[in-house]
This record gives sequence, C-alpha cells and structure tokens, in this order.
Amino acid sequence: MTEFRIPTRIVYGQGSAALLASIGGQRLLLVYDNSGVADMAMEQLSLSPITVRRFKADNRYTCEAEVMEGAKALMEFKPDWILAAGGHGAMDLAKLMRIFYQRPELSMDDVLNGSAADIEISKTRLITLPLLNTNGGEAACTAHLADIVMGYESEVRCFGLIPDIAIIDPGTLIYSSERDEAQSVLSTLVLAIEASLDESTASFVRPMALEAMRIIFQNVLAHFSAPSQRHPLLYAQCLAGIACSNSSAGLSSTLARATALTFGTVSFGELAAVYLPSVIRLDKEQSRYLQAAEAMGLNDGASLASVVEEYADMLGLPLSLKEMGAARNAFLKKLSKIAHRVLSTASTGVLPEKEPQKIIEQILRSAYSPQEQQSTP
Repeated sequence: MTEFRIPTRIVYGQGSAALLASIGGQRLLLVYDNSGVADMAMEQLSLSPITVRRFKADNRYTCEAEVMEGAKALMEFKPDWILAAGGHGAMDLAKLMRIFYQRPELSMDDVLNGSAADIEISKTRLITLPLLNTNGGEAACTAHLADIVMGYESEVRCFGLIPDIAIIDPGTLIYSSERDEAQSVLSTLVLAIEASLDESTASFVRPMALEAMRIIFQNVLAHFSAPSQRHPLLYAQCLAGIACSNSSAGLSSTLARATALTFGTVSFGELAAVYLPSVIRLDKEQSRYLQAAEAMGLNDGASLASVVEEYADMLGLPLSLKEMGAARNAFLKKLSKIAHRVLSTASTGVLPEKEPQKIIEQILRSAYSPQEQQSTP
C-alpha cells in the first residue's frame, strides 16, 4: 500500500502571514534561523493574545544536542503551537524536537533506525513560514540530522513530521540572500527531478514535481531582472517539498546527504546539483528522464544534465567538488568510504543493480572534476 499526504492546510500569497494573528491557543514557541523572518512573524503574533517564546536554530546543520535542547524547551514551555520560521535549519529542528516532546522516552538512535516512523504527534501543532532555502521542508515529512564528527546527514522520514499549516508568504523574500535564492533554485530542481522518476508514486507525485520544474524554467532568469517577481520560486520550492516527501530519496540527494559536511560548509542544493549531472550521464536508462527534460523545454536527459550545470554556473555556484575546495588526495582517500556510506543509506530501488559500489565511485569521481569524468573507464 502506498500513501500520499500533504499538509492539512497551505496558505499562500502576499500578506498570508497575517494568519498568525488569529491562530488561537495560549502559547507558541518560535523556532527560527533568520532574525528578519522571526521579526516578521512576531509582528503578526503581537496582534494576538498568545504568549510567545523564541528559540534560535543553527542556520547550517541541525545536530543532536540542539534537538535535545529544543525538546527541553518544549517540555518547560508546553506550547500549543510551534512556528518554524526561516530556512532549513528552523524546519529540521522544529520537526525533530517535536518527536522528543511527544515521546520523551525515545533516543535519537530509535528515531534514526526507524522506530518512530509511525509516530503521531498530538501534543503540539506545527506551522512553517519559509524563506528561500528550506529544501522544501515547509511541506515535507522529512527532517535531517547532522553528524558533525562523521561529516554526513541522516534523513528522518515519517508522516507525523508533516506541518499542520504551511504559510507561503512572498513577504519573506526580502530576508533571502542571493545565495539563498541560488541554493533554492538548484535544490528545488534536483528534488523535483528525482521525485518525477519514482514510478511507484507517479500518478500523484509527478504532476507536482513537473510543475515545480516548469516554474523554475519559466522564472529562474526573470527573477534576477525583476526581484519583485521572485515569489514563483517560493511556490516551486513548496511543490518540490511535497513531491519528494511522498517519494523515495533519489541518488543525488543521498550522495549530498552522505557528504553534507565532508567538503566544508556547502549547501544541500550545491552538492546535489553537482552530483545530478553525473548521475544522469552514467544512467543507462536515459529515457526515464524524458518527462523531466520536457518540463524544462528540453529533449533528453543529456540536455537536462547540462542545464543543471548551466544554472549552477549562472547563479555563481560551484560546478564540481574540486571547486568546493576538496583536495584531490584527501578526496581519493575518502572515496571508498563515502561510496559505502551511500550504499548503506540509499532507498530501495535507487542504486544500480550491477556493481553499485563501482558506479557510486564513478559518480563521485566525475563530480570531482570534468577531468575525472573523462578518465573514468
């Protein structure tokens, strides 16, 4: 049996954050990683009698210590609502800390090994107010936890993490940087392409994924010349989040999570967009990329891979792991270990059927530099 779920309510359009003034309840914990978006939320919440406390999230990676500190804050404050405002750091933290508020007897290992996959969260409700760098987390049933020492992120996936309300207000865009926008374009594109490939959920997921791609294709150039028209990118990000929330994580995403902290502070969108062209070019089943290519006004998978690189270049982001500062010798020493990590975390059906370790290493080599790709047998 396959399920398809979306947030119970999506409110969108300029000024939609005004909903916060009338949500009801007595207490709200504001989890944020961007002060501008937090202040925007507070302006609306000040019109309500609700009592608000603020909790600052790391805007790069969410770690276990931060989650446990957040869960402690929830237990002390006992809010009716949590509001995650800002980017992916706020989204991931708010979702994960809710798990331990609902089930304090669980350990992080329980959550990571899937023991909380069927959890129903009823003690508090979640609202999201995103800007442009959430990786679609405002509407997804996923959250990501970083292992700072080992240099990778783990994905926690369960329907209990889906927000109750997602407020998609273009007013947040004034707090997004150019790098946020670039990262969002690429992460949206990668997540949507990967979701469109999942045949098991195609009837419900693919239309959303393809629409997210079409929005990117139609607006990625226009929003630079007309900043007031950036809001379609915010909507595309949300659509991609819903799509990937209801499909298996793709190989490019898995590679990006497995190397999240390996090459320094690099965003998910940057890493995933470096891997995706190599994944496409080394895939023998090129025909499965046709619908994604057509949504971008292209004819085949090879063109799709090239467009991802062109967008990254146009947006000023690195095109290879080498450009990210990965030293060749250090990279080669880690190659086998990284490939093994990818194999151990990839979803069923994502990996190549034959010689998966070899193929993953080929993808990593080709993502390191164009020269590596040319020299790979």
